[in-house]
Amino acid sequence: MKTILRLSFLWLCLPLSAGLAADGLVWNSRDDFWASAGIVETMSPGDWILHNENLAVRLSSNTGLPQAMWLRGEAVDWFVDGVLHPFNPGSIQCSQILYRQVPQKNQAWLDAILNSVDWPGVRIHCRSTLQDGWKGLWTVMQFENKSGEEQILSVTTPGDKTQTICGITVTEENRFAFAKGALAYTWLDRDGCMIPEGPIHLAPGESFRCGLFLALGHSPAEAFGIAASLQMECGYVAGRLIATDMQPVTSAHCIVHAEEGNLIAYPNAHGGIEFMLPIGTYDMDIVDLGRAACWDTAVVWPGDTYYFETVMDPPSSLRLHLCDAQGQAIPCRLRFAGIGETPDPDFSLFYPNCPTPSGWESRGGEEQIRLSPGSYRLTVIPLAERYDIPPVEIQVTVEKEAIVDVNPWIDR
Repeated sequence: MKTILRLSFLWLCLPLSAGLAADGLVWNSRDDFWASAGIVETMSPGDWILHNENLAVRLSSNTGLPQAMWLRGEAVDWFVDGVLHPFNPGSIQCSQILYRQVPQKNQAWLDAILNSVDWPGVRIHCRSTLQDGWKGLWTVMQFENKSGEEQILSVTTPGDKTQTICGITVTEENRFAFAKGALAYTWLDRDGCMIPEGPIHLAPGESFRCGLFLALGHSPAEAFGIAASLQMECGYVAGRLIATDMQPVTSAHCIVHAEEGNLIAYPNAHGGIEFMLPIGTYDMDIVDLGRAACWDTAVVWPGDTYYFETVMDPPSSLRLHLCDAQGQAIPCRLRFAGIGETPDPDFSLFYPNCPTPSGWESRGGEEQIRLSPGSYRLTVIPLAERYDIPPVEIQVTVEKEAIVDVNPWIDR
């Protein structure tokens, strides 16, 4: 009789409002406690935290598996909170957890011995390691068949909300009001690990060892570059985004076009951008709401840095007065369509919850929307049936803010 064992690595995004403070810890950049790799046990709920100067990883006291990762930012502790479930969480039985710091190697690790009620006879040894200088977690899992029957393991990684570029899988980013971040992961054939490809057949007494590196970055491009540098030759792309008044542009996005998909990078508080890419040539679009788009072509050589500086025009905007004759706000949906050579705006890149890429939800009243210069056809769709507002054509320029009052058009 053969037992089929299916393992899936899944990331589940769970927002935390207070970063590391949620575990009763304070991450102080002036505190030498965080300067070297180590491990501490939290007061509540009794989990462990691996940390170095770049990031911290919370490990579950129930399974010993990574639950959440935080990356230090410039102004705040940027973080992505996720849960790694290689199994059905309810089926896990943790029989032993060991943790250790190795000051001579500047690393810390936690070992967990796991068993699953779904797969009796399979012993699972999981080790999570963090070392000084790393911007990711190295997780090695060894599966040993101690039963008297052949076991078939199917080790998979998540397919939802991810994209794979050059063999590196990048998760859909988490975006919060004060932080942005993304994860990337890759299988590595080091430390005796093999890359899982298809079903793994284990005879009684046989074992299989695989390792996954989980990289955390401020953006999908940064996380991808960290993971890619472990597998192939890479170089750096570094740049600065500034406005015509020489002030940094911090709201723009740098979109890198790779053969297998696009990667997004964000500027820091000084308008600076830096990330790694495999050697090659990449077209880049620099976009920001209300500004004319810019572009560049990065030529990446191993160990070298391609530097660019982009000067962006001042932003233009549209001000709407969405009220009736009595001054009552009119909640509505707004749709923008470019006229002629003006492309449709894409708000989804900056506001993931917008109803459509070129749509906007408004509560009514005074509404200001940053919109790139050009000609647009604006359709106002009131949520109340008593209003009927015909479409209108508008012209948006940098020199003067466009102002639209819908009240004269309302057909009652």
